[in-house]
Amino acid sequence: MPRHAPGTTTRMRRHSSARAHGYVQLLAQAAYALAEGEPARSALASVLREAMTIVRADRAALCFLAPASGLARCVASIHVSPAFRRALTRCFPTLDHRALFDAPEGLHSASVPDDPRWKGLSEAARKEGIRSVGIFPLRFRETRLGFVTFFCDSPRECQTEDVAVGRALAAELALALHHARLVHEHKATTARLADRVSEVSLLADVTSKVSRSLDLEETLRAITENLARIINASDCFIFLADESAQALRLAAVSPAMRPQTQNVRIGYHEPSGAVQCYIEKKPVVSEDTQHDARLSPRMVQLTGAKAVLFVPLLLGDRSIGVMAFDETRRKRVFTAEEISRCRTVASQVAVAVNHARLYEDLRRSHEELVRAQSQVIASTRLAAIGEMSAVIAHEIRNPLGIIQNSIEMLRQAIPAGSGRDELFTVLGQETRRLNRMLSDFLIFSRQKRPVRVDYDLTEAIRGVCDLAQRDAQWAPTLRLERRGPPPGFVFPLDLDLFKQALFNLVMNAVQAMPDGGTLTVSAEAPETANGPLILVVADTGTGIPPELQEKVFQPFFSTRPRGTGLGLSIVKQIVEAHGGGVSVESGPGKGTRLTTVWPRPGAAAPSAAGDLRPAAGGPGISR
Repeated sequence: MPRHAPGTTTRMRRHSSARAHGYVQLLAQAAYALAEGEPARSALASVLREAMTIVRADRAALCFLAPASGLARCVASIHVSPAFRRALTRCFPTLDHRALFDAPEGLHSASVPDDPRWKGLSEAARKEGIRSVGIFPLRFRETRLGFVTFFCDSPRECQTEDVAVGRALAAELALALHHARLVHEHKATTARLADRVSEVSLLADVTSKVSRSLDLEETLRAITENLARIINASDCFIFLADESAQALRLAAVSPAMRPQTQNVRIGYHEPSGAVQCYIEKKPVVSEDTQHDARLSPRMVQLTGAKAVLFVPLLLGDRSIGVMAFDETRRKRVFTAEEISRCRTVASQVAVAVNHARLYEDLRRSHEELVRAQSQVIASTRLAAIGEMSAVIAHEIRNPLGIIQNSIEMLRQAIPAGSGRDELFTVLGQETRRLNRMLSDFLIFSRQKRPVRVDYDLTEAIRGVCDLAQRDAQWAPTLRLERRGPPPGFVFPLDLDLFKQALFNLVMNAVQAMPDGGTLTVSAEAPETANGPLILVVADTGTGIPPELQEKVFQPFFSTRPRGTGLGLSIVKQIVEAHGGGVSVESGPGKGTRLTTVWPRPGAAAPSAAGDLRPAAGGPGISR
């Protein structure tokens, strides 16, 4: 480097220091910009170019050290080929790091190709035409951040002012780089905190929805609406175990997937990640659904999933279902943090399902208790009414008998004519109607226990039908059809009670067809040795409105002005006393069909009207 007069050297130093201060500021700004991304590289290169003029170098390079590995990475360079940049970063581990980072003047050489300290860079420098080099460390306190390197194409000794400027540049740049890293770390921490806040907010939302309703379906539907967001998945599925069906039942799914996944069940015997997760009680992950033999091909095709995560719903050590998350947009790897997050949510969902089920059991028990209490109250009232009815019936029946005898005596004493026969006919019909009403009250109030004996039902049914045909209410246009049982069919029951029930059913149908129609009485013999007898009475009358069908068996309920409302109540009482059940099928203008089931002694009774099998013979019955 040429020598100058003392005054000239001082002026040059002042000029260089002023320029250095300005360019250091530019360099610091570029380092801050580097924290924002790749575009800041061009800014660093521009500042590095200006810095070259301060130290009167021909080439320059700026390298940062990776925090984890400590390897060098060239982030900006001027007049340096890619091959030389690679050689510079590769030779960094061979340099004297102590001399570079601890010596105040840095590391420099007037002849790189001939200097043994630079043997890793000498051949590349010779090809590049570089002779002199000066490296100044970027260091903040005890942290090594990188280094800035200046090159000259001619041999040159590093002067005192060059070292001062280089050190100033490196110090300012190191401080700026440290601040840039702090900004980057702050942004990363802020992003992580934002993710955590979003996760906590979503968990709070799930908890709120879980506690908002105790209805199981409503709770699960609300949970699945946004649950996929917890790991940014496409869809969320909740399967619940159905031990009676030996399958996992899809109880809830994200809204977008609901149309194509209705009524989905996965049997325990099927190959399925959900079943494996349910049985093994641990998460199951599939990152390639097309080639994973553990998965159900049916579900993969149905959902279009490319990756799927299954998490068990556990209550203690008991598995009650599975929660699944799928990814339909791209291939995906579920992280350990995401799996842990899903397990946390799954535990809350399991508790919600358990609470909803407990509430449902409690509600059902309460309804059964209220129903039983209502039945007890109704039975108490009916018992009182029945007892009172029995007393009144006995008190009325005695004078009614006297009235009937008096009518016969008057019929014989009064001469014919003047409408005598019509008057006595009306009196006879009304007294017989009153007598039937009294009989209904007495039968209903006694609640006789059946005495079962084997009887020929064919003859019993024929006898009841013949009796009904002789009744005054039987219309001439009414047609009777009898179907089964086979001749000589014997069945154990209380014959008197059976005839009473059948007579009430037949007369109920007759009263429903005042203008005539078809009355069908059919009895279906048991299909097995212990099977029940099924008796159906059907008419083609006007039918019963749906809102009244549940009331037809209630005592004292009748749709006829002169009815007692006890006919079908007595039928129900007699059939249930035999351990059976009764059901009604009807519709306005479609007739009515009443089906009764008479089990054998010791056989299981029908649990509900829905268990009663319809028999052949007509559209339906009851009033």
